[in-house]
Amino acid sequence: MAPLALQKPLVRVGLEAVDRLGLFRALVGDLAAREEFQNQQAVFDAVVHREGQRSTAVGEGFALPHATSEHVPGLLMAAARLARPIEFEAPDKEPVDLVFLVLAPPAEMAPFLVLLGRLARVVSRKDVASDLRSAPDEESFEAKLQELIDAFLL
Repeated sequence: MAPLALQKPLVRVGLEAVDRLGLFRALVGDLAAREEFQNQQAVFDAVVHREGQRSTAVGEGFALPHATSEHVPGLLMAAARLARPIEFEAPDKEPVDLVFLVLAPPAEMAPFLVLLGRLARVVSRKDVASDLRSAPDEESFEAKLQELIDAFLL
């Protein structure tokens, strides 16, 4: 697997969100603050538009929301474990509590698609969900996430 030019993922554990829109607003806002990208609303709108085409929930409590926007500076990812699962129209009808938001500018479509494909393979493994759900705090969650990135994504 070729390395990806992925910035260090933003990690949120215990994120309070009552629905997808609140989740997207929180994660896009956090990424915008960290990466200092402009037009946070346009990025949020891109994520909402993509989600409106078809749910990005993949089952087993995972969702992989994603979008491209000229307003993001590069390939970005935010990982979150929600305080409480939320409805996401998942194929298995299970609510979602583990989310990987992926953003990229249109010029980075190839690495964007590679990352989404790799994430889809990673989250299909049963041990990934249990490892991420059992992490007692943000530091542990981030360490487990980094192990996954090192082993599967980069």
